Amino acid sequence: MKKSLFQSKGRFYKANLHTHSSVSDGALTPEEVKEAYKSYGYDIVAYSDHEVLVPHDDLRDDSFLPLTAIECEFSEVFRAFRDPVTGEEIKAPDYIRKRKVYHFVYIAPRPDETYYPWPTKSYVWGNAKNFIQDYYVGEKSRAFTFSNVNAAIRDAKEHGFLVAYCHPFWSQNRYEDYSGLENLDFVETYNSACETDGYVLDKSERPFDDILSLGKRVFPACSDDAHRPAHIGRGATYVKADSLSYEDVFRSLKAGDVFASTGPVFKDITFDPETKILSVESSPVGLIALTMNIRYAKKQGDLREGEVTNADFDLSAVIENVCKYGVPEDVFARITLIGKDGNRAYSRGFFISELAAL
Repeated sequence: MKKSLFQSKGRFYKANLHTHSSVSDGALTPEEVKEAYKSYGYDIVAYSDHEVLVPHDDLRDDSFLPLTAIECEFSEVFRAFRDPVTGEEIKAPDYIRKRKVYHFVYIAPRPDETYYPWPTKSYVWGNAKNFIQDYYVGEKSRAFTFSNVNAAIRDAKEHGFLVAYCHPFWSQNRYEDYSGLENLDFVETYNSACETDGYVLDKSERPFDDILSLGKRVFPACSDDAHRPAHIGRGATYVKADSLSYEDVFRSLKAGDVFASTGPVFKDITFDPETKILSVESSPVGLIALTMNIRYAKKQGDLREGEVTNADFDLSAVIENVCKYGVPEDVFARITLIGKDGNRAYSRGFFISELAAL
């Protein structure tokens, strides 16, 4: 009997998990952000302003849920520039001083969260300084090292936050920079602000696949990182939840009951434990592709021909062989939808050990 690989019995809600408002460096007020996203059919927005954790529960209504969140930076300071006469430090642009950065969005487990993960007042800048809560205490290191960053992620996770790794290519991160990250929940496979402004590599699933291939259970996110209206409505993370309550949505995010998209949508992904057939239902797309982190891939459809809305992939032989000869805890399959316009949707990774146990 087919089993849906989405756990919730509810419906899909359209979410943006990375957003900026006038609380930090966004062009729109929180109220304007809400109206803009509702006009694009979104149900959920994570207000992840830089370095400040500001609840917007007053914006909640029956069809819109604001999530309390914060975006934090860790940086590698390449060099300091000094005046040759006075010896005073000259403020060079960040893209010169900071050759690499990490950016993470932390999503709070409740709307009225009062804990700041890894607080560092010296990193608060611009308009965000006007919104620091009185419970923001401490000054932690934001050094660009795995030991430091993973300690910060553990701090967030110990207080119930979900952690999303943002725009790796804008951040000038390569495999050696993200392979050692631990305890992540989400990896951005698309970032609208970066892609819109020219960082086209931030429309890539490569870091997501790399981290999955290390056996780490992470989920995909297509995010807008919206700073201005041109960024809004291009990426979405769909969350299947029992209701549009904070508790239900957060529970589904934590469980990975999601898919990420820049256009196409999944209607369902099912697996039959007896026949080992993975089935996909979707909106009309040019191609439905199954990819794995071994040399095994299948597709249905053809971008040069008509459209497809469903596909069946027989995994019986590959599951048998991986369980017999491989390491099923590290091998995963995932589905990509590719529309005729080139837009994509990404499922989470389904590890062979999980499918074999169903």
